[in-house]
Amino acid sequence: MPILNRYQELQKQSVLEPDAAQLRAVEHLGKLEQQLDTHSSYRETRIPSTTLSAKGLYIWGDVGRGKTLLMDLFYNELQTQRKLRMHFHRFMKRIHSDLFGLSGTRNPLEQVANQLANETDILCFDEFFVSDIADAMILGHLTKALFERKVIFVTTSNQHPDQLYADGVQRDRFLPAIQQLKNNNHIFNLNGDKDYRLNARTLKPIYLVGTNQNTEPQLHKHYQQLTANPAPLKQSLLIEGRIIACKGNDKGTAWFDFSALCEGPRSQNDYIHLAKSFHTIIISNIPKLGGGHQLQQIARGTEDVISNPTGNRQLFNDDRTRRFITLIDELYDHSVNIIASLNEPLTNLYQGGHLEFEFHRTQSRLMEMQGNDYINRPHRPD
Repeated sequence: MPILNRYQELQKQSVLEPDAAQLRAVEHLGKLEQQLDTHSSYRETRIPSTTLSAKGLYIWGDVGRGKTLLMDLFYNELQTQRKLRMHFHRFMKRIHSDLFGLSGTRNPLEQVANQLANETDILCFDEFFVSDIADAMILGHLTKALFERKVIFVTTSNQHPDQLYADGVQRDRFLPAIQQLKNNNHIFNLNGDKDYRLNARTLKPIYLVGTNQNTEPQLHKHYQQLTANPAPLKQSLLIEGRIIACKGNDKGTAWFDFSALCEGPRSQNDYIHLAKSFHTIIISNIPKLGGGHQLQQIARGTEDVISNPTGNRQLFNDDRTRRFITLIDELYDHSVNIIASLNEPLTNLYQGGHLEFEFHRTQSRLMEMQGNDYINRPHRPD
């Protein structure tokens, strides 16, 4: 079991701590690895398999338990080129794009499934999470089509399949996808009460808490150290046909205000572009998010301009929070370093809103992104 050998090697090097639940997950992944190696067609680099019958693995559990790490170990040890590893949001972006390209054709989802099956035998998804009705309806059919074509899933999620899209509109349209996941995957709970992202011994003080007046000079100093540029040149970037204000951009480092990143008509595509383009991003003036309690004051007139014509503050706050969650997901997935100023401590940044479950993962990732292990990762522009 190459993955087991690699996992044990990392423990001997003190990179990983002993963890019984992780070891059980590695053993499951190792068995799948062995099953795959028995199929000669699987080892081909160009020919899709029609004989694979192994079940995949759906690993779920709380944030910071090492789900992504284990999936990546498995993916890196696979002795085939017919594999694909994607963050789930990016996978769905691809599916929507493929469907758009097939507009007007017959059975477009079947064609998308054919394309994927011709490309890969193993799909590794990170952060399987469904909150959009369009995604739910697509997945209701796509999962069945992929499993019929013997595509194997290895998936991480913070939720058991039965909890996915729990309060979603027309959830009955998504229930077939849940059943397909359960029928074609071993469901493994990576339980435990330790969040490995919260290792305070490795944290660096790169999140500054306070008013913008107090933190701006410190961010300016960080920018100077990273770019050797004493005066950031304010400029705008053109991304996806839209202008985004930038406080500074030099030597792979970019500095933005939170409002420029998350309070305008931004999409995941914008954040993917930024994550690929910069190894370090400075974000200033991150406000308190959430909405169950009194919201932070929003500049007069902002609500009428920024994606919220109804003037509904709760809707505005949820929109910018969702954008922030997506931004952090992309920066994390591309190993982009973050330096930021926050109006509230990270533990109090989001309180009382409808996105508490989603933000819990974001908060955990932000904690990890302060650590030496994360900061020393090479940037992943691809």
